[in-house]
Amino acid sequence: MTLFPGSTVFTTSVTNFAISYDFSTDGSLKISVGTFALTIGQALKVTASGVIITPDQTTILTIASASISSPEFAQFGSGTLTNFTVTQTGFSWAA
Repeated sequence: MTLFPGSTVFTTSVTNFAISYDFSTDGSLKISVGTFALTIGQALKVTASGVIITPDQTTILTIASASISSPEFAQFGSGTLTNFTVTQTGFSWAA
């Protein structure tokens, strides 16, 4: 899936995108993304994998791993997150 087709400034890619709705229990919505990548020129590059969004549950978002970097400003370094979780009361990630 491409979010900005034909753009040279914004490039994106998404793999293994799925949406499911469970009618058998509480009617919960689940959105899954295997991998996600967003690049904004040479300024910013964001990648994520194992993304699960469940907006009506206690755990709203889970990201198995994510990274951010700036090819244009490499001196700022890069950052990574693992097991990032957003709940109704806050957020956490693995150290």
